[in-house]
Amino acid sequence: MRTIVNILTCVAVFSLSFGWGIGICRLSPGNDRYTAQISHVQALSSSQTEDKDSEPGLVLRSDAPSLVIDGRSAFSVYLDPSGKQTILFAKEKDKAFPIASLTKLMTAAVVLEKLDLARTVEFSQTALVPNPEKTDFKAGEKFFSRDLLVPLLVESNNDSANALAEATGYNWFIDYMNFKGLEIGLKNTFFVNPSGLDTLTAEVNYSTAQDVADLTAYLLDKPGVWNIISLPAADIYSANGVFHHRVISTNEFLTIRNPEWKTRMIGAKTGWTDDARGCLVLVLQPANREGYVISVILGANDRFGEMEKMINWIEQNYSWPR
Repeated sequence: MRTIVNILTCVAVFSLSFGWGIGICRLSPGNDRYTAQISHVQALSSSQTEDKDSEPGLVLRSDAPSLVIDGRSAFSVYLDPSGKQTILFAKEKDKAFPIASLTKLMTAAVVLEKLDLARTVEFSQTALVPNPEKTDFKAGEKFFSRDLLVPLLVESNNDSANALAEATGYNWFIDYMNFKGLEIGLKNTFFVNPSGLDTLTAEVNYSTAQDVADLTAYLLDKPGVWNIISLPAADIYSANGVFHHRVISTNEFLTIRNPEWKTRMIGAKTGWTDDARGCLVLVLQPANREGYVISVILGANDRFGEMEKMINWIEQNYSWPR
Protein backbone atom coordinates (compact mmCIF):
# COMPACT_ATOMS: atom_id res chain seq x y z
CA MET A 1 0.00 0.00 0.00
CA ARG A 2 1.49 3.23 -1.06
CA THR A 3 1.40 6.09 1.38
CA ILE A 4 -1.44 8.53 0.86
CA VAL A 5 -0.03 11.69 -0.60
CA ASN A 6 -1.59 15.10 -0.48
CA ILE A 7 -1.27 16.56 -3.90
CA LEU A 8 -0.47 20.20 -4.37
CA THR A 9 -1.14 21.37 -7.86
CA CYS A 10 0.41 24.35 -9.57
CA VAL A 11 -1.09 26.26 -12.44
CA ALA A 12 1.08 28.13 -14.94
CA VAL A 13 -0.36 30.14 -17.79
CA PHE A 14 1.33 29.49 -21.13
CA SER A 15 0.59 29.80 -24.82
CA LEU A 16 -0.93 26.82 -26.62
CA SER A 17 -1.74 26.10 -30.23
CA PHE A 18 -5.33 27.11 -29.57
CA GLY A 19 -4.20 30.39 -28.10
CA TRP A 20 -4.57 29.75 -24.36
CA GLY A 21 -4.43 27.08 -21.74
CA ILE A 22 -3.10 26.03 -18.35
CA GLY A 23 -0.29 23.72 -17.39
CA ILE A 24 -0.71 21.53 -14.33
CA CYS A 25 2.31 20.03 -12.64
CA ARG A 26 1.85 16.27 -12.26
CA LEU A 27 2.59 14.70 -8.90
CA SER A 28 1.95 11.13 -7.87
CA PRO A 29 -1.23 10.27 -5.92
CA GLY A 30 -1.46 7.53 -3.33
CA ASN A 31 -3.06 4.17 -4.01
CA ASP A 32 -6.54 4.22 -2.50
CA ARG A 33 -7.26 7.84 -1.80
CA TYR A 34 -6.26 10.98 -3.64
CA THR A 35 -6.87 14.66 -3.24
CA ALA A 36 -6.63 17.46 -5.76
CA GLN A 37 -6.73 21.03 -4.56
CA ILE A 38 -6.49 23.63 -7.30
CA SER A 39 -7.01 27.08 -5.85
CA HIS A 40 -6.97 28.63 -9.34
CA VAL A 41 -10.53 27.45 -9.93
CA GLN A 42 -12.06 27.27 -6.45
CA ALA A 43 -14.44 30.09 -7.26
CA LEU A 44 -15.47 28.41 -10.53
CA SER A 45 -16.08 25.07 -8.82
CA SER A 46 -18.12 26.53 -5.98
CA SER A 47 -20.27 28.53 -8.38
CA GLN A 48 -21.32 25.32 -10.14
CA THR A 49 -22.41 23.41 -7.01
CA GLU A 50 -26.00 22.21 -7.39
CA ASP A 51 -28.70 21.62 -4.81
CA LYS A 52 -28.62 17.88 -4.13
CA ASP A 53 -31.27 17.70 -1.41
CA SER A 54 -33.92 15.03 -1.77
CA GLU A 55 -36.73 15.90 -4.13
CA PRO A 56 -40.17 16.11 -2.50
CA GLY A 57 -42.04 12.90 -3.26
CA LEU A 58 -38.89 10.87 -3.98
CA VAL A 59 -38.78 8.82 -0.80
CA LEU A 60 -36.88 5.73 0.28
CA ARG A 61 -39.16 3.08 1.79
CA SER A 62 -38.87 2.91 5.57
CA ASP A 63 -38.51 -0.86 5.38
CA ALA A 64 -35.93 -0.83 2.60
CA PRO A 65 -33.15 -3.36 3.22
CA SER A 66 -29.59 -2.12 3.52
CA LEU A 67 -27.62 -2.08 0.29
CA VAL A 68 -24.06 -3.38 0.48
CA ILE A 69 -21.92 -2.75 -2.60
CA ASP A 70 -18.72 -4.74 -3.00
CA GLY A 71 -16.51 -2.01 -4.40
CA ARG A 72 -14.40 0.91 -3.31
CA SER A 73 -17.04 3.47 -4.16
CA ALA A 74 -20.59 3.68 -5.48
CA PHE A 75 -22.93 6.54 -6.27
CA SER A 76 -26.33 6.95 -7.86
CA VAL A 77 -28.16 10.19 -8.50
CA TYR A 78 -31.45 11.17 -10.12
CA LEU A 79 -31.25 14.14 -12.48
CA ASP A 80 -34.66 15.71 -13.06
CA PRO A 81 -35.46 17.64 -16.28
CA SER A 82 -34.46 20.92 -14.63
CA GLY A 83 -31.03 19.54 -13.75
CA LYS A 84 -31.65 19.21 -10.02
CA GLN A 85 -29.84 16.24 -8.48
CA THR A 86 -31.26 13.89 -5.86
CA ILE A 87 -28.83 11.38 -4.37
CA LEU A 88 -30.24 7.85 -4.33
CA PHE A 89 -27.25 5.95 -2.93
CA ALA A 90 -23.72 6.83 -1.93
CA LYS A 91 -20.70 4.92 -0.68
CA GLU A 92 -17.42 6.86 -0.36
CA LYS A 93 -18.65 9.14 -3.14
CA ASP A 94 -16.05 11.85 -2.49
CA LYS A 95 -12.98 9.62 -2.15
CA ALA A 96 -10.79 9.51 -5.22
CA PHE A 97 -9.67 6.25 -6.82
CA PRO A 98 -8.20 5.15 -10.15
CA ILE A 99 -10.88 5.22 -12.86
CA ALA A 100 -9.24 3.26 -15.69
CA SER A 101 -11.11 3.70 -19.01
CA LEU A 102 -13.85 5.88 -17.56
CA THR A 103 -11.17 8.41 -18.52
CA LYS A 104 -12.32 8.06 -22.11
CA LEU A 105 -15.48 10.03 -21.34
CA MET A 106 -13.30 13.09 -20.84
CA THR A 107 -11.18 12.14 -23.85
CA ALA A 108 -14.35 12.17 -25.96
CA ALA A 109 -15.43 15.50 -24.48
CA VAL A 110 -12.15 17.13 -25.46
CA VAL A 111 -12.21 15.61 -28.95
CA LEU A 112 -15.72 16.94 -29.55
CA GLU A 113 -14.74 20.40 -28.36
CA LYS A 114 -11.26 20.83 -29.81
CA LEU A 115 -10.78 18.48 -32.76
CA ASP A 116 -12.33 18.81 -36.22
CA LEU A 117 -14.33 15.58 -36.58
CA ALA A 118 -13.59 15.51 -40.31
CA ARG A 119 -9.85 15.68 -39.69
CA THR A 120 -7.71 12.73 -40.77
CA VAL A 121 -5.78 11.17 -37.89
CA GLU A 122 -2.75 9.00 -38.62
CA PHE A 123 -1.59 6.40 -36.12
CA SER A 124 2.01 6.80 -35.00
CA GLN A 125 4.05 4.00 -33.50
CA THR A 126 3.96 5.74 -30.13
CA ALA A 127 0.15 5.73 -30.16
CA LEU A 128 0.04 1.94 -30.25
CA VAL A 129 -0.14 0.18 -26.89
CA PRO A 130 1.83 -3.10 -26.91
CA ASN A 131 -0.75 -5.88 -26.69
CA PRO A 132 -0.13 -9.14 -28.57
CA GLU A 133 -3.78 -10.15 -28.10
CA LYS A 134 -5.21 -7.00 -29.68
CA THR A 135 -3.48 -5.42 -32.68
CA ASP A 136 -6.35 -3.76 -34.54
CA PHE A 137 -4.45 -0.63 -35.58
CA LYS A 138 -1.04 -0.23 -37.23
CA ALA A 139 1.30 2.72 -37.56
CA GLY A 140 0.61 4.77 -40.68
CA GLU A 141 -3.10 3.90 -40.89
CA LYS A 142 -5.44 6.88 -41.27
CA PHE A 143 -8.98 7.44 -40.01
CA PHE A 144 -11.34 10.36 -39.60
CA SER A 145 -11.38 11.53 -36.00
CA ARG A 146 -15.17 11.04 -35.82
CA ASP A 147 -14.71 7.37 -36.70
CA LEU A 148 -12.08 6.86 -33.99
CA LEU A 149 -14.66 7.90 -31.38
CA VAL A 150 -16.39 4.58 -32.09
CA PRO A 151 -13.60 2.21 -30.97
CA LEU A 152 -12.77 4.68 -28.20
CA LEU A 153 -16.24 4.46 -26.63
CA VAL A 154 -17.57 1.08 -27.79
CA GLU A 155 -14.61 -1.25 -27.25
CA SER A 156 -12.64 1.17 -25.06
CA ASN A 157 -9.70 1.14 -27.46
CA ASN A 158 -6.52 2.62 -25.97
CA ASP A 159 -4.75 3.16 -29.30
CA SER A 160 -7.61 5.37 -30.46
CA ALA A 161 -7.33 7.47 -27.32
CA ASN A 162 -3.61 8.03 -27.89
CA ALA A 163 -4.00 8.82 -31.60
CA LEU A 164 -6.75 11.37 -30.94
CA ALA A 165 -4.65 13.02 -28.24
CA GLU A 166 -1.62 13.18 -30.52
CA ALA A 167 -3.72 14.91 -33.19
CA THR A 168 -3.80 18.07 -31.07
CA GLY A 169 -0.45 17.57 -29.36
CA TYR A 170 -0.35 14.91 -26.67
CA ASN A 171 0.74 17.05 -23.72
CA TRP A 172 -1.64 19.84 -24.70
CA PHE A 173 -4.49 17.33 -24.82
CA ILE A 174 -3.77 16.06 -21.29
CA ASP A 175 -3.53 19.60 -19.93
CA TYR A 176 -6.84 20.46 -21.55
CA MET A 177 -8.47 17.36 -20.08
CA ASN A 178 -7.53 18.68 -16.65
CA PHE A 179 -8.64 22.20 -17.49
CA LYS A 180 -11.97 20.90 -18.76
CA GLY A 181 -12.48 18.95 -15.56
CA LEU A 182 -11.99 22.12 -13.55
CA GLU A 183 -14.31 24.05 -15.84
CA ILE A 184 -17.04 21.44 -15.38
CA GLY A 185 -16.52 21.55 -11.63
CA LEU A 186 -14.80 18.21 -10.99
CA LYS A 187 -13.08 18.85 -7.67
CA ASN A 188 -11.08 15.66 -7.16
CA THR A 189 -10.18 14.48 -10.66
CA PHE A 190 -6.80 14.36 -12.38
CA PHE A 191 -5.58 12.94 -15.70
CA VAL A 192 -2.11 11.88 -16.80
CA ASN A 193 -3.11 10.10 -20.03
CA PRO A 194 -6.12 9.88 -22.40
CA SER A 195 -6.71 6.12 -22.02
CA GLY A 196 -6.81 5.39 -18.29
CA LEU A 197 -4.16 2.68 -18.47
CA ASP A 198 -1.92 2.13 -15.46
CA THR A 199 1.50 3.66 -15.99
CA LEU A 200 4.98 2.46 -15.06
CA THR A 201 5.15 5.28 -12.51
CA ALA A 202 2.90 5.91 -9.53
CA GLU A 203 0.80 8.34 -11.60
CA VAL A 204 -2.70 7.24 -12.59
CA ASN A 205 -5.90 8.93 -13.68
CA TYR A 206 -8.13 9.29 -10.65
CA SER A 207 -11.54 10.68 -9.77
CA THR A 208 -14.45 10.23 -7.39
CA ALA A 209 -17.79 8.58 -8.04
CA GLN A 210 -19.44 11.99 -7.59
CA ASP A 211 -17.10 13.61 -10.13
CA VAL A 212 -17.63 10.79 -12.65
CA ALA A 213 -21.38 11.30 -12.30
CA ASP A 214 -20.97 15.05 -12.84
CA LEU A 215 -18.85 14.46 -15.94
CA THR A 216 -21.50 12.07 -17.24
CA ALA A 217 -24.22 14.64 -16.59
CA TYR A 218 -22.21 17.19 -18.56
CA LEU A 219 -21.99 14.78 -21.50
CA LEU A 220 -25.77 14.27 -21.59
CA ASP A 221 -25.90 17.45 -23.66
CA LYS A 222 -23.75 15.75 -26.30
CA PRO A 223 -26.05 13.17 -27.94
CA GLY A 224 -23.33 11.99 -30.32
CA VAL A 225 -21.53 10.40 -27.37
CA TRP A 226 -24.57 8.36 -26.38
CA ASN A 227 -25.40 7.39 -29.95
CA ILE A 228 -22.00 5.72 -30.02
CA ILE A 229 -21.91 4.30 -26.49
CA SER A 230 -25.30 2.65 -27.00
CA LEU A 231 -24.01 0.53 -29.92
CA PRO A 232 -23.55 -3.18 -29.14
CA ALA A 233 -21.21 -3.43 -32.13
CA ALA A 234 -20.01 -1.32 -35.06
CA ASP A 235 -17.85 -1.55 -38.18
CA ILE A 236 -14.78 0.67 -38.47
CA TYR A 237 -13.64 2.07 -41.83
CA SER A 238 -10.35 3.75 -42.69
CA ALA A 239 -10.22 7.26 -44.14
CA ASN A 240 -10.27 5.87 -47.68
CA GLY A 241 -13.52 3.99 -46.99
CA VAL A 242 -12.07 0.48 -46.62
CA PHE A 243 -13.51 -1.80 -43.92
CA HIS A 244 -10.97 -2.18 -41.13
CA HIS A 245 -12.48 -4.22 -38.29
CA ARG A 246 -15.59 -4.72 -36.19
CA VAL A 247 -15.76 -3.50 -32.60
CA ILE A 248 -17.83 -5.17 -29.87
CA SER A 249 -19.10 -3.24 -26.86
CA THR A 250 -17.50 -3.84 -23.48
CA ASN A 251 -20.90 -3.11 -21.91
CA GLU A 252 -22.29 -6.50 -20.88
CA PHE A 253 -25.75 -4.99 -20.46
CA LEU A 254 -25.76 -4.68 -24.25
CA THR A 255 -24.19 -8.02 -25.11
CA ILE A 256 -24.66 -10.59 -22.32
CA ARG A 257 -26.80 -9.52 -19.38
CA ASN A 258 -30.49 -8.74 -19.72
CA PRO A 259 -31.90 -6.89 -16.69
CA GLU A 260 -35.52 -5.74 -16.71
CA TRP A 261 -34.48 -2.11 -17.13
CA LYS A 262 -32.26 -2.76 -20.16
CA THR A 263 -34.65 -1.05 -22.62
CA ARG A 264 -34.37 2.18 -20.60
CA MET A 265 -30.58 2.25 -20.71
CA ILE A 266 -29.08 5.32 -22.40
CA GLY A 267 -25.57 3.91 -22.27
CA ALA A 268 -22.69 2.75 -20.11
CA LYS A 269 -18.90 3.11 -20.07
CA THR A 270 -16.56 0.52 -18.63
CA GLY A 271 -13.09 0.59 -17.14
CA TRP A 272 -10.67 -2.01 -15.81
CA THR A 273 -7.01 -2.07 -14.84
CA ASP A 274 -5.15 -3.96 -12.13
CA ASP A 275 -4.89 -0.75 -10.09
CA ALA A 276 -8.45 0.47 -10.61
CA ARG A 277 -10.23 -2.90 -10.71
CA GLY A 278 -13.69 -2.81 -12.27
CA CYS A 279 -15.28 0.58 -12.96
CA LEU A 280 -18.62 1.34 -14.59
CA VAL A 281 -20.89 4.32 -15.19
CA LEU A 282 -24.48 3.75 -16.33
CA VAL A 283 -27.18 6.16 -17.48
CA LEU A 284 -30.77 5.00 -17.21
CA GLN A 285 -34.16 6.57 -17.82
CA PRO A 286 -36.46 6.09 -14.82
CA ALA A 287 -39.63 4.13 -15.55
CA ASN A 288 -42.57 6.31 -16.67
CA ARG A 289 -40.92 9.63 -15.89
CA GLU A 290 -38.50 12.15 -17.34
CA GLY A 291 -34.92 12.67 -16.29
CA TYR A 292 -31.96 10.35 -15.82
CA VAL A 293 -30.45 8.11 -13.19
CA ILE A 294 -26.64 8.23 -13.32
CA SER A 295 -24.88 5.47 -11.41
CA VAL A 296 -21.19 4.85 -10.83
CA ILE A 297 -19.21 1.90 -9.46
CA LEU A 298 -15.47 2.18 -8.78
CA GLY A 299 -13.08 -0.57 -7.73
CA ALA A 300 -15.36 -3.62 -7.93
CA ASN A 301 -14.45 -7.20 -8.79
CA ASP A 302 -17.87 -7.67 -10.46
CA ARG A 303 -18.77 -4.22 -11.74
CA PHE A 304 -21.83 -5.38 -13.72
CA GLY A 305 -23.19 -7.53 -10.89
CA GLU A 306 -22.79 -4.72 -8.36
CA MET A 307 -24.32 -2.17 -10.73
CA GLU A 308 -27.31 -4.42 -11.40
CA LYS A 309 -27.74 -4.91 -7.65
CA MET A 310 -27.68 -1.15 -7.03
CA ILE A 311 -30.14 -0.29 -9.80
CA ASN A 312 -32.57 -3.04 -8.75
CA TRP A 313 -32.42 -1.83 -5.14
CA ILE A 314 -33.14 1.76 -6.21
CA GLU A 315 -36.06 0.78 -8.42
CA GLN A 316 -37.59 -1.49 -5.79
CA ASN A 317 -37.22 0.78 -2.78
CA TYR A 318 -37.86 4.35 -3.90
CA SER A 319 -41.27 5.94 -4.23
CA TRP A 320 -40.94 8.12 -7.30
CA PRO A 321 -42.82 11.41 -7.85
CA ARG A 322 -45.60 11.31 -10.41
